[in-house]
Amino acid sequence: MATTNDFPAGDVNSYDYIIVGGGTAGCVIASRLAQYLPNKRILVIEGGPSDFNDDRVLNLREWLNLLGGELDYDYPTTEQPM
Repeated sequence: MATTNDFPAGDVNSYDYIIVGGGTAGCVIASRLAQYLPNKRILVIEGGPSDFNDDRVLNLREWLNLLGGELDYDYPTTEQPM
């Protein structure tokens, strides 16, 4: 994963495609753009704090430790009637 620190200052100000949301669809779109348009600059923006090199994210056994923390949006849900 590249972060803005991985690019020289002049390179982070211009992109051909900006994708907001790194969920399933956003990542697939970015991958396809990169595959079919290899000379284009593509940026994916994801909400929330960085989880780069966070062992709780990288190790599947640690996922329970993410609940209630800074990486958990804790969206409330409403029970749906049957």
